[in-house]
Amino acid sequence: MRRESRNTIVVLLLVAVGIGSYIYFENQKGVPTAAPEPTPPVAPVEPIVVVPKPPAPPAPVVVEAPPVEAVAPVIPVLDRYAPHILLSPDGREMQAQILDVVSGKVYIRRHDKRIFDIKFSSFHHDSQALITAWENAYAASVTPEQKAFLVKDKKVQEEVVAMRTEPDVVEASVIDDNLTGPYAKDLDSGLEWELVKDLSDEFESRRIDEDKWQIEPKGNGWVWLGRPPGLFLPENVKLEDGKMKVTVSKLDKPQTINGKEFLYQGAIVRSKEAGEMGWYYECKMKANATEMSSTFWLMTKGQTEKKLELDIQECVGSVSPDAEAWAEGWDRTFHSNLIHRVNQFNPISVQKQKAHKLKTPNHKKFYVYGAWWKSKREVQFFLDGEHVYTIVPDVDWDVPAFIQMAIETYDWNPVPERNSRVERASLVDRQTQYEWVRVWKPTSGN
Repeated sequence: MRRESRNTIVVLLLVAVGIGSYIYFENQKGVPTAAPEPTPPVAPVEPIVVVPKPPAPPAPVVVEAPPVEAVAPVIPVLDRYAPHILLSPDGREMQAQILDVVSGKVYIRRHDKRIFDIKFSSFHHDSQALITAWENAYAASVTPEQKAFLVKDKKVQEEVVAMRTEPDVVEASVIDDNLTGPYAKDLDSGLEWELVKDLSDEFESRRIDEDKWQIEPKGNGWVWLGRPPGLFLPENVKLEDGKMKVTVSKLDKPQTINGKEFLYQGAIVRSKEAGEMGWYYECKMKANATEMSSTFWLMTKGQTEKKLELDIQECVGSVSPDAEAWAEGWDRTFHSNLIHRVNQFNPISVQKQKAHKLKTPNHKKFYVYGAWWKSKREVQFFLDGEHVYTIVPDVDWDVPAFIQMAIETYDWNPVPERNSRVERASLVDRQTQYEWVRVWKPTSGN
């Protein structure tokens, strides 16, 4: 009986162990088993190689060079009257024209036409370099009258006027029209002259000689229609009383050409043939009395390497109330230019100019304006036969050029919107008159 009870207990224990084992293994199904982490490989240890240090190279032999003189950078000044961005020492900007540099002061004109004098030391060093370049290029061209206008100190005015060395020119009317040579007294006496007929005209015919002169502004290699708001029109040119007369007036209605508005009309007369170096060019001219110009000059044509302009005379008949400050006196001036203009071969315009004040306004009498294009590095200018000044160009002035007589508007002497002389002046006062144009070439002598 006891043996059977003991056997029964053993069986029950075995059954219980089996059932527990079954339940345990069933619960372990689906439980992932963590993979053992791989042991990182051990990098082999490289043997240490000791490299011997090379001996130091010998010190280089220093040869002392001679001192080099510092060269100041060239600051291009594109135009005497161009607006520039001027800087204060702390970098503030101001746009203004440079008018003159006197006694350490810089006279400038802002966009609102107000004029200021500022100490040279008050500008940033970059602007000081620009001002110095302007002074080197143009200060000599500022006339005593322009200086007196800018400098309010009476003592300085007197000193500036006293510095004027140009002699007064006797401006007698031309009575003897010399037809054997240029109307000039101081040319080389050993020269003999011959009239260049293709470039000379007494204007005594009934109509323009179109074999000599072109009055259409566009064509024959020319494209300039006039500086807005002044338009060139051929009908404003006519011969009358032994003179060529160019009349200015206001257009009946504004015209827009190539996006530019034109309000007034003048004209341009160009020679068909080109003049040469060594020749003498002159005209007898009386300016119109308006705000528009009266001129006599030469210009090269085409895509030559040098685009050269030789202004023998340019003036206005009346200074506009809206004119630039420096335009004072431009209605009684003999003013000349040599301009090497910008083109594909020349990126920077270079201008050299001189002027002489007249006792009588340009529109009050006929003057004889002349220039002897003596050589590639010298042009002499004459007023009523007297040598007044000489301009020496910075480049060889050796390209043939065509005569130009342009009656135009200037943006620095604008025609007033109301009560302008272009509108209200008499017909005679609105006419630029040329009594003759003569060109001479030397035939013998030096």
